[in-house]
Amino acid sequence: MRKELRDQFWLRCVVDLSAIRVFEDFSAYIVLIIAQKKSDSSEAAPACRVVRCQDFVGRALQDCLDNKATQTPYYSVFDVGQDYFGDQPWVLLGPEEAMFERRLRAMSKVSDFLAVHEGLITGCDKVHILSYEETPTEERHLYAPFLSDREIERYTVPKTTGKMAYYPYRNGERIAERDLQRAKKTWSYLIEHKNDLPKSAAKTWPYILRAREKELLQPKIVSPHLVLSPRFALDTNGKYAVSRGPFLVPRAREIDLEMLKFFTAVLNSSVVHWYLGTHAYRFSRGYVKLDPAYLRGVPVPDPLKLHLAHLKKITRLVDDRIRTKKTDIDVEIDELVLQAYGLTSAERALIGAEVLDHG
Repeated sequence: MRKELRDQFWLRCVVDLSAIRVFEDFSAYIVLIIAQKKSDSSEAAPACRVVRCQDFVGRALQDCLDNKATQTPYYSVFDVGQDYFGDQPWVLLGPEEAMFERRLRAMSKVSDFLAVHEGLITGCDKVHILSYEETPTEERHLYAPFLSDREIERYTVPKTTGKMAYYPYRNGERIAERDLQRAKKTWSYLIEHKNDLPKSAAKTWPYILRAREKELLQPKIVSPHLVLSPRFALDTNGKYAVSRGPFLVPRAREIDLEMLKFFTAVLNSSVVHWYLGTHAYRFSRGYVKLDPAYLRGVPVPDPLKLHLAHLKKITRLVDDRIRTKKTDIDVEIDELVLQAYGLTSAERALIGAEVLDHG
């Protein structure tokens, strides 16, 4: 549809009401679009008026109708060229934000350093995720401790969750079916519940639908897949299996915990909060979906270009944050990450970053 609009029409007005509950009983991402069919390929491209609205919808629409460019804390009205809209998902940014985004795009990306994956999919959680007590003691090598989205906090994962995911994989390979059959209690349980599985999961039985067996159980950064603000945590020992939410591991074969600590700080920063809030899929009540494709493209500072003392200070504070769970450390970590991004005072104000008082 975006390609059709770009090729066949001039966009004359786009009104972003995604922050407004337009329909009382439904949560929907509402955008109003006025498009004019092109009559001649040689005609000059007209400007498009963009409205971004968080409140005072009536005033915003009236300013739009009056051709009045406006910038307020509640809405903004401004003109853009037709090249503002491309094939990729449209990101409606004001002039200052668009300039800031262009600078960020020139930086490195998450995918330059980390591989981003989506967690395991069991095919039937009610069958494959059990309490710790339900798993046979002598057969627990067939299970992995399970971490749900709601148990992930900023920087930290719990010591235990009391949940186990059936996970018949070790050292990146499937455990052979003949060895599974020797685990009599688990094998009996699998047979008993085989008919409870949907068709997709039944096809892969006695294994799960998608395991990420080569990447999952190693030191990694984890996050819920729906968040209000960044909530990235470091699974230092690679203990947990996660489901559906994204997890990030180093692209290099060697596990570099210091690099993972650095990027945990970066991903929890106010810069990434702003970037995800403007680029990721938005849902009702302010939630954004952390799709792996978006995470791969998040702009990040290159740790190899930072002064070593600066890098070590960030990782040391992340260690302190994980060890003490003191949330007041977050502000100090964020300040160091903002410095790593090289943000100006104006850019800090633009994203609403808290400024640390060094006095």
